[in-house]
Amino acid sequence: QFVFLTNLVLAVVFAINAIGVVGVLKSGRDVRCACAGTGFTLPVGRVTLFEDLVMVMMAGLNLLGFIF
Repeated sequence: QFVFLTNLVLAVVFAINAIGVVGVLKSGRDVRCACAGTGFTLPVGRVTLFEDLVMVMMAGLNLLGFIF
């Protein structure tokens, strides 16, 4: 099964993404989020950071379920 590896990769990728979002928020740049595709032009903001952190948390909880 690749569930453990999937959750590990998910946690790492979204943690890196969250770090990038924090950098964008600190710099004050206006960066468009690609999460909604080309149909919407949403700015990267606190909601994007919240989504990334929730994904890291969910993957982490799944990993803890495998460990314990």
